[in-house]
Amino acid sequence: MKWTQAYFALSLITGGVYSDTTVTIYPQWLAQGGRVRYESDRWNKHNGLEQESLIANCRSIRTDSGRWMNRDLNDHLFQDWPEDAHRSGYPDPNYLKNISKQQELFSNYLADIDSGYKNEMIMVMNALHWPDWMNQSEHEGQFPNNIDAAAEFIVLMLQGVYDYTQGHIPPYFEVVNEPDVKEQIMNFTTTVALFHKTVAEKLHSRFNIKVTGPTMTGYNTVVDRNDFSFWTKLVDFMDITLDYLDVFSFVQLTYCFGELSPIYCYYQQSQDVKLVFQEDWITPTTGEATCITIKDNWYPVITFNEPLDIG
Repeated sequence: MKWTQAYFALSLITGGVYSDTTVTIYPQWLAQGGRVRYESDRWNKHNGLEQESLIANCRSIRTDSGRWMNRDLNDHLFQDWPEDAHRSGYPDPNYLKNISKQQELFSNYLADIDSGYKNEMIMVMNALHWPDWMNQSEHEGQFPNNIDAAAEFIVLMLQGVYDYTQGHIPPYFEVVNEPDVKEQIMNFTTTVALFHKTVAEKLHSRFNIKVTGPTMTGYNTVVDRNDFSFWTKLVDFMDITLDYLDVFSFVQLTYCFGELSPIYCYYQQSQDVKLVFQEDWITPTTGEATCITIKDNWYPVITFNEPLDIG
């Protein structure tokens, strides 16, 4: 079994009443070892490609494009895609082989990545806009019933980028941006999970690319609601996609005076914390702790007020 990266921040937050908190430590996670540090050259970037006329100015103030947003939606790429005359319900495999079409759709991306910075671009799908000739009856007319055919669009789109850029495709592909807010259209533990799995299988068979998901928004604010009901859906998703996705991704946004700001979430209140090591592989212990979600060096930490013996 391969290990898959997952990014989490652990936060112990209390209000005016201090309560006991139990944290369960699972050995299969700690056994992987190592630490992942915030990568400033990769994540100090913004959504969307810049217009070519603005690229030089953006580079001069050290802000780069980090996410190529909604290529499937913009310019009606998927909606206008013709059906394969020889394979009913599937996209025409020749549609993006036209160099003029490639120039129209992908030249801005090529200008961005040729502007002198490390290409860590994430290509992002909206995934709710498809051609009328596809049967979308099971998803309120906004997502194909045939998941394999939907995934084929992505393969052909990436192939068009590959051909136009001579192989310089984005290193990461985000299958569906924020699918949790689209659950009335796409069932999270069936459609969304199987779509991620199918896309990952197809892309890995053809390209050197990392496939990410589920890229959920507001995950940390809803996971514990209704007796952790959404958590069970997320577990099902991870079980289905574990051996296929390269990165499990989650969105955490904070806003300050209307502007997006980094996640400097300091929680300095002390509370009693009990560490429970699964199957008693390390002796359980208790202590008083102050939790800081993410410090200035971008490591998530729990700071205990006194040293603890967990031998």
